Amino acid sequence: MKNLYIIYGCNKYWDRLRCSRETWMKHIGPDEDYIILGETRIPELKMTGFNSDDGSYLNIGMRTLMFLDEYSDFLRQWDWITFVDDDAYIFRKRLRKEFNKVDDKNKSIIMGKTPGERQMIVGGSPVSFTLMHGGATISLNRRAVQTMLLYLDKNRESLYNRDRNDSAFYSFGDVCVSCLCRKSRATIINSPYKFSFLNFKKERLKNKDFYRIITSHYLTNEDKKKLYELDFDGRN
Repeated sequence: MKNLYIIYGCNKYWDRLRCSRETWMKHIGPDEDYIILGETRIPELKMTGFNSDDGSYLNIGMRTLMFLDEYSDFLRQWDWITFVDDDAYIFRKRLRKEFNKVDDKNKSIIMGKTPGERQMIVGGSPVSFTLMHGGATISLNRRAVQTMLLYLDKNRESLYNRDRNDSAFYSFGDVCVSCLCRKSRATIINSPYKFSFLNFKKERLKNKDFYRIITSHYLTNEDKKKLYELDFDGRN
């Protein structure tokens, strides 16, 4: 099973991304990879980025659209793609176990937390969809990715038209992806508190000082070891 992680990053919060690169991203296996969706292109960091016509940084929803467009052939190669916030510690083993449980190549499957329904104007018309986020991950299997990209390809003109879409569609990556995922007619698997420390802390990490350490991104070697052991604990 091949997994790709798409990590949101920006210059303002570079420390978050650096922390992720020094922890869970270091342990990515041979059948996994990542790419950072940032504000600028830095090849040695596997970071891509997109600027507006005047050279200013684009907000993350618009960058997501442009990324999906430019990398569509590359994205179709993966069994699962996970969109990741830059301040999340991903429990990769736990996530991959869940992929193996639900994998069905004939179904579009989206996995993540579903905090509720959302309605917004997209392409000049109201669209209702289930908002996916969870403080960390939105995961799509290959079929869901293919269907989402097909919808983007057929509706590129209206999706890029700022006058016909709500501003939130361009401002937030999870809103953009969630809205596009609606067109995949996917099976949604609601999975809070499982795959990142931002939510997982509520379930298993009991020490309040430890909460403070990991959510403020000041990870000591001991903290990293604890998180790694949580991920690879055979009981999980």
